[in-house]
Amino acid sequence: MMTIKTAFAKLVQTLTPVYDERESRSMADLYLEYLTGMRRIDLLVYSDRALTDIQAATLEADLPRFAAATPLQYITGQAWFGTLQLEVNPSVLIPRPETEELCEWITATIKEQQLNQPTILDIGTGSGCIPLYLKQQIPGAEVAAWDISAEALATARRNAEKNHLSVNFELKDVLNPAGWPSTQLDVLVSNPPYITVAEKESMHENVLAHEPHLALFVTDNDPQQFYKAIHILGEKALKPGGYLFFETHADFGADTETMLNKTGAYREVILRKDMHGNPRMIRATKK
Repeated sequence: MMTIKTAFAKLVQTLTPVYDERESRSMADLYLEYLTGMRRIDLLVYSDRALTDIQAATLEADLPRFAAATPLQYITGQAWFGTLQLEVNPSVLIPRPETEELCEWITATIKEQQLNQPTILDIGTGSGCIPLYLKQQIPGAEVAAWDISAEALATARRNAEKNHLSVNFELKDVLNPAGWPSTQLDVLVSNPPYITVAEKESMHENVLAHEPHLALFVTDNDPQQFYKAIHILGEKALKPGGYLFFETHADFGADTETMLNKTGAYREVILRKDMHGNPRMIRATKK
């Protein structure tokens, strides 16, 4: 018989060679909440309660995946982004708290400007976390999102359906100007690939071995490839006074800020730090 207590111990034992002890214990708690449907406090109170046979079998099947550094979110198939529960799988990146901060900034800007029906385009949408968050917060918005991965878009569409939100997802490559929109946008946003190939050696195995490289990496010789293309798209597609938002690499945030200032197409270029004090978000206003 496997109890909640013994299951927790098994999980921590499996996870500690991959993560530090604190993170291992936190992941074990989160997984058991998912597995049992119980709150963390109840897991403590009823730690001697036996798992069902199905729960125990599921745990045993998932332990090798934990040992192989598979992210918890891919094992459970879900991740939270704000108040949205999203499906995640290896075709999409796991949403990060820093991206939530970016979305909060976008939402605050739209509300400050009293844009009740803004037109918004997200580039490289992945799970759809950014456009779905914005549509939830600004119900009157007309929101579209692009990705070059059909698998990612299928996931994003399921997330829209699950959360009862309407977003127009399209299979498009932002590096192909022939597909750029002719309509005028109030907001253009992107969290594009920005990690250089040279950084692979320093990355944690749970990211490197499991998250989609298509959404992560750019070449060492042109790490700002996507930022260049998207700011040119912004020059063409944003309304005067419209906003371009980027999530950026902490090492390249200042370079992106400089690039946008040099274009002459934008004003009030703001580089903002995230919760960890890293320069990770940019807002620029179309002249």
